[in-house]
Amino acid sequence: MTFTAFIPGHTPGKARPRVTRKGTFMPHPYDRWMKRACLRAKAAHALDGATTITTPVAISIVVTVWAPERRPAKTAPARPLWHKPTATKKVFPWIGTRGDADNVAGSVLDALVKARVIDDDRLVGKLEITLLATHDPELVGASVTVCPLIGGEE
Repeated sequence: MTFTAFIPGHTPGKARPRVTRKGTFMPHPYDRWMKRACLRAKAAHALDGATTITTPVAISIVVTVWAPERRPAKTAPARPLWHKPTATKKVFPWIGTRGDADNVAGSVLDALVKARVIDDDRLVGKLEITLLATHDPELVGASVTVCPLIGGEE
Protein backbone atom coordinates (compact mmCIF):
# COMPACT_ATOMS: atom_id res chain seq x y z
CA MET A 1 0.00 0.00 0.00
CA THR A 2 1.38 3.40 -0.99
CA PHE A 3 0.82 6.57 1.00
CA THR A 4 1.23 10.04 -0.50
CA ALA A 5 0.83 13.48 1.03
CA PHE A 6 1.67 17.10 0.24
CA ILE A 7 2.66 19.41 3.09
CA PRO A 8 2.39 22.99 1.80
CA GLY A 9 4.65 25.84 2.87
CA HIS A 10 8.33 26.21 3.64
CA THR A 11 9.78 22.94 5.00
CA PRO A 12 12.34 23.74 7.69
CA GLY A 13 15.39 21.71 8.54
CA LYS A 14 15.22 19.63 11.68
CA ALA A 15 15.42 22.00 14.62
CA ARG A 16 17.59 21.52 17.68
CA PRO A 17 15.97 21.75 21.12
CA ARG A 18 16.56 24.95 23.05
CA VAL A 19 17.52 24.62 26.71
CA THR A 20 16.82 27.39 29.22
CA ARG A 21 16.36 27.67 32.96
CA LYS A 22 12.63 27.33 32.39
CA GLY A 23 12.98 24.04 30.50
CA THR A 24 13.65 22.53 27.10
CA PHE A 25 11.59 23.46 24.04
CA MET A 26 11.68 23.42 20.26
CA PRO A 27 11.82 26.74 18.36
CA HIS A 28 8.33 28.15 17.80
CA PRO A 29 8.44 28.33 13.95
CA TYR A 30 9.46 24.65 13.83
CA ASP A 31 6.74 23.76 16.33
CA ARG A 32 4.09 25.53 14.22
CA TRP A 33 5.29 23.78 11.05
CA MET A 34 5.27 20.39 12.82
CA LYS A 35 1.65 20.85 13.92
CA ARG A 36 0.54 21.76 10.37
CA ALA A 37 2.56 18.90 8.86
CA CYS A 38 1.06 16.37 11.28
CA LEU A 39 -2.47 17.54 10.50
CA ARG A 40 -1.85 17.19 6.75
CA ALA A 41 -0.23 13.77 7.12
CA LYS A 42 -3.02 12.51 9.42
CA ALA A 43 -5.69 13.74 7.00
CA ALA A 44 -4.02 12.06 4.01
CA HIS A 45 -3.48 8.87 6.00
CA ALA A 46 -7.12 8.82 7.12
CA LEU A 47 -8.25 9.08 3.48
CA ASP A 48 -6.31 5.90 2.76
CA GLY A 49 -8.08 4.22 5.69
CA ALA A 50 -4.78 2.72 6.77
CA THR A 51 -3.33 1.90 10.15
CA THR A 52 0.13 2.85 11.34
CA ILE A 53 2.80 1.27 9.11
CA THR A 54 4.99 -1.15 11.08
CA THR A 55 6.92 -2.82 8.24
CA PRO A 56 10.05 -1.62 6.39
CA VAL A 57 9.35 1.21 3.94
CA ALA A 58 10.91 3.25 1.15
CA ILE A 59 10.26 6.97 1.39
CA SER A 60 10.63 9.58 -1.33
CA ILE A 61 10.57 13.24 -0.30
CA VAL A 62 10.52 16.08 -2.83
CA VAL A 63 10.94 19.46 -1.16
CA THR A 64 10.26 22.58 -3.21
CA VAL A 65 11.51 25.86 -1.74
CA TRP A 66 10.88 29.45 -2.71
CA ALA A 67 13.65 30.67 -5.04
CA PRO A 68 14.98 34.17 -4.52
CA GLU A 69 13.70 36.79 -6.95
CA ARG A 70 17.24 38.06 -7.58
CA ARG A 71 20.21 36.02 -8.70
CA PRO A 72 22.32 34.80 -5.73
CA ALA A 73 25.77 36.32 -5.12
CA LYS A 74 28.79 35.01 -7.03
CA THR A 75 29.91 33.06 -3.97
CA ALA A 76 26.56 31.29 -3.48
CA PRO A 77 26.50 27.61 -4.57
CA ALA A 78 22.99 28.07 -5.99
CA ARG A 79 24.03 30.76 -8.50
CA PRO A 80 24.38 28.46 -11.56
CA LEU A 81 21.02 26.76 -10.81
CA TRP A 82 18.95 29.94 -10.48
CA HIS A 83 16.32 30.79 -13.14
CA LYS A 84 14.53 34.09 -13.73
CA PRO A 85 10.96 34.27 -12.36
CA THR A 86 9.65 34.62 -15.92
CA ALA A 87 11.42 31.44 -17.04
CA THR A 88 9.26 28.69 -18.46
CA LYS A 89 10.49 26.16 -15.91
CA LYS A 90 8.08 25.75 -13.00
CA VAL A 91 10.62 23.95 -10.79
CA PHE A 92 14.36 23.52 -11.06
CA PRO A 93 17.10 21.75 -9.06
CA TRP A 94 18.30 23.69 -6.04
CA ILE A 95 20.97 23.79 -3.40
CA GLY A 96 20.80 26.65 -1.00
CA THR A 97 21.20 27.86 2.52
CA ARG A 98 17.72 26.98 3.77
CA GLY A 99 18.37 23.60 5.33
CA ASP A 100 20.49 20.68 4.24
CA ALA A 101 18.76 17.75 2.56
CA ASP A 102 19.35 15.46 5.56
CA ASN A 103 17.91 18.01 8.02
CA VAL A 104 14.84 18.60 5.85
CA ALA A 105 14.32 14.84 5.55
CA GLY A 106 14.65 14.54 9.33
CA SER A 107 11.86 17.04 9.95
CA VAL A 108 9.54 15.34 7.44
CA LEU A 109 10.26 11.90 8.98
CA ASP A 110 9.56 13.28 12.45
CA ALA A 111 6.21 14.60 11.22
CA LEU A 112 5.32 11.18 9.76
CA VAL A 113 6.16 9.47 13.05
CA LYS A 114 4.30 12.05 15.13
CA ALA A 115 1.25 11.74 12.84
CA ARG A 116 1.41 7.94 13.32
CA VAL A 117 1.79 7.26 9.59
CA ILE A 118 4.86 5.13 10.34
CA ASP A 119 5.61 3.56 13.69
CA ASP A 120 9.28 4.60 13.83
CA ASP A 121 11.74 6.20 11.42
CA ARG A 122 14.04 3.20 11.93
CA LEU A 123 11.68 1.36 9.55
CA VAL A 124 12.97 3.45 6.63
CA GLY A 125 15.12 1.14 4.51
CA LYS A 126 15.37 3.44 1.50
CA LEU A 127 15.22 7.24 1.55
CA GLU A 128 15.28 9.58 -1.46
CA ILE A 129 15.33 13.34 -0.96
CA THR A 130 15.11 15.84 -3.80
CA LEU A 131 15.47 19.60 -3.35
CA LEU A 132 13.85 21.84 -5.96
CA ALA A 133 13.10 25.56 -6.21
CA THR A 134 10.25 27.52 -7.72
CA HIS A 135 8.89 31.02 -8.13
CA ASP A 136 5.29 29.74 -7.87
CA PRO A 137 4.05 29.95 -4.24
CA GLU A 138 1.50 27.16 -4.78
CA LEU A 139 4.28 24.63 -5.45
CA VAL A 140 6.27 25.36 -2.27
CA GLY A 141 6.12 22.42 0.12
CA ALA A 142 7.05 18.79 0.64
CA SER A 143 5.66 15.87 -1.35
CA VAL A 144 6.00 12.57 0.51
CA THR A 145 5.52 9.06 -0.85
CA VAL A 146 5.76 6.00 1.41
CA CYS A 147 5.93 2.55 -0.21
CA PRO A 148 6.43 -0.89 1.35
CA LEU A 149 9.95 -2.22 1.08
CA ILE A 150 9.87 -5.92 0.23
CA GLY A 151 13.05 -7.95 -0.10
CA GLY A 152 15.25 -4.86 -0.43
CA GLU A 153 13.26 -3.50 -3.39
CA GLU A 154 10.16 -1.33 -3.73
